[in-house]
Amino acid sequence: MRLHRLLGIIMLLDARGVMKSADLAKILETSERTIYRDMNILCEAGIPICSVPGPTGGFSFCAEVDSFEDITEGMEGKVVPEGRYAVYTYCGDLKNLGEFYNSIFTKWMPDSGHEMDCRPQLELYDHRFMENGEFDIYMPIK
Repeated sequence: MRLHRLLGIIMLLDARGVMKSADLAKILETSERTIYRDMNILCEAGIPICSVPGPTGGFSFCAEVDSFEDITEGMEGKVVPEGRYAVYTYCGDLKNLGEFYNSIFTKWMPDSGHEMDCRPQLELYDHRFMENGEFDIYMPIK
């Protein structure tokens, strides 16, 4: 069943572009929590999925490019707005990632005096992720 759901997520994102976890959960008849776990599995497998917060956000495929000139037809180029980011490095079991995010929002942000900025939050999965599960979380700040 999990394989069918993972393939379903890939096919839905490919066909529809940006999708919210609630919509994916409804279509695939599962919980949002399961969708988040599945997204982590897909990312671990090297599928380039990103999430964009906010009312028009959701999950979609993404990849960094040096130039928009060679973007494949059907793909959309987006520029990440400039600004300051607080960078957090996560290394651990992905089942604990929610707790890590919670600590960012409930401890670090309030204690730092920074406020979240209304720009996309980014996660950078590079060679470290495949080696030891480590990746960086970029939180936009004012």
